[in-house]
Amino acid sequence: MSKTESDGIKKISTSFLKKHKYLYGRMYGEISWTNGWSKKKSSVAVEVVTESEDKYIRIQYTQTNRFTGERREFDYKIPLITTSCYFGGIRYWFECNLYKNGVYCGRRVGVLYKDGDRFGCRHCYNLTYE
Repeated sequence: MSKTESDGIKKISTSFLKKHKYLYGRMYGEISWTNGWSKKKSSVAVEVVTESEDKYIRIQYTQTNRFTGERREFDYKIPLITTSCYFGGIRYWFECNLYKNGVYCGRRVGVLYKDGDRFGCRHCYNLTYE
């Protein structure tokens, strides 16, 4: 069984959030992706909170099952962790909050991928690079 490549699936990175100025206080927005071959657009609403002790990204979206047409609403938070940089400042990380085989992941990662119902790290989804 081959692994899924991380390049072709939806992802959110802390570098994207920083580049688009989401990591300053409390910010709201939308992150969109376009499927290359079908040109279908998908998006998630995000709220990023860094102004309090409880730092997180909140992700909201609706997902439709392509076989049954059943629609499911998702609304969950993913913790943000900070580390100090060598020359000052801080760097943000996601804390993967998926469970794999009943065990909480908790990895500090810079990118979250959506290969299932929720966003999680590449280790939980067993992803590989090209």
